[in-house]
Amino acid sequence: MKPALVAIGLFFLVSCTKNDKPASAETILNVSYGTGSKKTLDLYLPANRTSLNTKVLILIHGGGWVSGDKADFNAMIPMLQFQNPDMAIANINYTLFDGTPATKFPACYNDVVEAYNYLLEHSDHYKYAKNFALLGTSAGGHLALLYTYKSEVPKKPTAVVSFFGPTDMADLYNQSNADLQKAIALFIGATPSSNLTAYQQASPIAAANISSSPTMLIHGSLDTVVNVSQAVKLKDWLTQVKVPVTYVNYPTEGHGLNSNNLLDALTKMNTFFSTYFR
Repeated sequence: MKPALVAIGLFFLVSCTKNDKPASAETILNVSYGTGSKKTLDLYLPANRTSLNTKVLILIHGGGWVSGDKADFNAMIPMLQFQNPDMAIANINYTLFDGTPATKFPACYNDVVEAYNYLLEHSDHYKYAKNFALLGTSAGGHLALLYTYKSEVPKKPTAVVSFFGPTDMADLYNQSNADLQKAIALFIGATPSSNLTAYQQASPIAAANISSSPTMLIHGSLDTVVNVSQAVKLKDWLTQVKVPVTYVNYPTEGHGLNSNNLLDALTKMNTFFSTYFR
């Protein structure tokens, strides 16, 4: 064999050996996915991950689009890691509405798009597959559903889970008290009567169709912030268009779950993932 060919052969041998080295578990905090202090995410990467088989669960916190932080998931992440030791987790922050035009909808949605694209583009670097599911709570559930239903192949998430997230913004407005109605109108930039189209564009149910990803909806019957009818209405529509949907209702819960019901919900979510997030 000629010296040049030997050198090339050794290069590829070394390269393959380096790439095949098992990855160690890593936690990488406050990764910037864009310009702005809120455009950060935390990565929880399992050991022995690969860009072929390691799925990624993206977490989106709640807070009414005006508050909250990715740190709100800190207590849940160890439970998710225990139940899904081979799965990577990305926990994102996004722009919060502060009353200024630049932060009203769709600023937070656009940040979800940007974070998702960053995670896609860096899959080889971090060694995970381009196989994502989204999980959101409250406002984060709304954003998780909206992104999943609006995205297209090949970027579409494989599955989505919403904990008591709004699904129909006009209905949410009409079901809310005067103070919450005012907050929603400021966030959207209009009332439903003055700009129904804006509310439809912000509503997951308006974007859901026959090609939407499998969905899990978790809601309490006593929720006075996001009425349980929001989940039921979306569940009925997804059933009608034959999209796989799992609906979990907790009759005694409000806008949140106690520890026992949270564990139950996560266990049911694992069953959902074993079927649809593969």
